[in-house]
Amino acid sequence: MKSICIVSSRYPTSITPSEHVFVKQLVWELADLGINCTVISPLSVNQNPNFYKVPVVSEEKTNKGSIVNLRFPRYISFGQKKLGNRNTVHFTTSVFHKTVLKEIKKLKITPDVVYGHFLAPSGVTVSRITKELSIPSFVAFGESTPWSIHNYGLDKIKNELKHVSGVISVSTENKKILGELNVFPEDIINVFPNGVRNDHYYQRDKKLSREKMGFKEQDFIVAFVGRFNERKGALRVLKAVNDLDEIKVAFAGDGDDKSKLVGNKVIYNDRVTPELMPYFLSAADVFVYQHLMKVVVMQLLRRCLVVYQLFLRIYHAMRIF
Repeated sequence: MKSICIVSSRYPTSITPSEHVFVKQLVWELADLGINCTVISPLSVNQNPNFYKVPVVSEEKTNKGSIVNLRFPRYISFGQKKLGNRNTVHFTTSVFHKTVLKEIKKLKITPDVVYGHFLAPSGVTVSRITKELSIPSFVAFGESTPWSIHNYGLDKIKNELKHVSGVISVSTENKKILGELNVFPEDIINVFPNGVRNDHYYQRDKKLSREKMGFKEQDFIVAFVGRFNERKGALRVLKAVNDLDEIKVAFAGDGDDKSKLVGNKVIYNDRVTPELMPYFLSAADVFVYQHLMKVVVMQLLRRCLVVYQLFLRIYHAMRIF
């Protein structure tokens, strides 16, 4: 494979630098392997008019100097909402697909393969492109639940995705979900766990990190990273520590619950750029990942006893097991 076109409904821009940074890291790794990479990520200008400020065609360099070609065409999104007995995801996917197809036809070099990040609209789009342009495609499935499959309709999405040659599943659990729903033939599903850039995500000096983030040196800080919504559980984390006087919480992210993440326990509740994220995490004493699907408490600074005691408090306060 010498060239690949990555289709993603989201990709970091100057307007949304923290959006789907994991896709960017994947693309950069491919580019550094010597693969010609083109990203097509249509921008929904009806949802964010500021996207008009983003150049339609541009390029970026990886840390190693490799070039990635970027295309951000504009389109109108209808979201993914219930509308009678249908879902607006079908309208969104239709416009998204036509927008991507138009951009692919503009490319000077036809890609050897097209990759759709997540199933709808990107996965459906690349599957259609395989049918229309005879370019092999593969997709990724990384959601913790099959909500996107059910939004689209199981039978409909199975029919839409029948042209893809391979599926990346980020865990055995994800593969199990796809198998139980019989979305794809089992022999084309492969498990590739999410990776991490060790050259970027390593522990920084705690004092320096707190200075960078504006955190007090004496506070015991719990860090949370994720969407501020019910499923990710930011409010449950805040509720769990409300009666613990010695603990402060720093929330990195955005979402509908942002206005509720306030009070004397909260020292931060906003997005954190990828460049600052290692410092944000290093500034904390512990990192809490509270999710309806799972709870993981990881020690960042080797304070095993403190982490264990805090976990027990959060365990009882959340009452989620």
